[in-house]
Amino acid sequence: MIFEKTHPSVSVGWEKQTLPGGCAVVVIKVAKSLHPVACIDGRVLKRRLRRGGTPENRPVFPGEYATELTFREPVDFSTRIVTSRTCADLSDVERERLREHIRAGGDKTLLDLSDEDFDKAMGFVRPDPIDNVLMPTFGGLLMIGKPEALQRGQSRAGARHEAGGLGRKLRARHGRHLV
Repeated sequence: MIFEKTHPSVSVGWEKQTLPGGCAVVVIKVAKSLHPVACIDGRVLKRRLRRGGTPENRPVFPGEYATELTFREPVDFSTRIVTSRTCADLSDVERERLREHIRAGGDKTLLDLSDEDFDKAMGFVRPDPIDNVLMPTFGGLLMIGKPEALQRGQSRAGARHEAGGLGRKLRARHGRHLV
């Protein structure tokens, strides 16, 4: 439910705990976000403590964005985790093709690494802040992602070339889609 009500979507973890006295409760674990998150209705809220120590959510208005919203994630978009994909969406064939380029003229120490360590070293994967599971980054998907993973959810994205000549236009749709 939280995942569906936030943008970008926020993944949460949960566990059932029993309090002294036998009362069962659900504990929801939300990792600290690396970037601002809004409700799907567009509201941006900031969690804070009142004077008495009780927590509250307060709206953040556009004029407060620069001071209230801290961007903890690097500006480089390629390093961001793609929460809707998994490491299974990375292509062994593309990874091996990249290793061939490295063999031809690159940092040879990368060649001795396991696939997981290679992906970490190249920045193709990062641990998810909630459960520490490795997730692909945008850069990882663009460099070694499987074509079907790139196409999923972006069925209309693509490249088009138009060339005019003698009153006619040639339109060609190219095969590989972007994330």
